[in-house]
Amino acid sequence: MNNNGNITDTSALAELSRLKLSEGELSELERDMEKIVSFAKKVCESAESEKPFTVKRKNVLRADSPSIKIKRKRLLSAAPRGGVLSHYYAVPRVVD
Repeated sequence: MNNNGNITDTSALAELSRLKLSEGELSELERDMEKIVSFAKKVCESAESEKPFTVKRKNVLRADSPSIKIKRKRLLSAAPRGGVLSHYYAVPRVVD
C-alpha cells in the first residue's frame, strides 16, 4: 500500500485474494482495475454534478374484478382429496 492507502501492487492483491496469476494475467488485471477505478471516479463526479431528477408518480388503480369466471363447484373439484371444508380450500396450518 502506498501513502494514500491504495494497493498499488497487483500481485499483492492477487495474493490476498488467493489467486495464482501469471505475469500476463497480472498486467491484464492491473489494466482492468485501472479502468474500473477510472469509471467509478467518473460516476462519482457525474453524480455530484447532476441535479437529482424527480419522477412524478401516479397511483394507477384498476377495477378489482376476476379476469376469468370459474364456477365454485368446478374450482373446488380440483382440490386434493380432503382439501375442501365448507366450500373452501382446506390447507395445512403453517403458523401457530
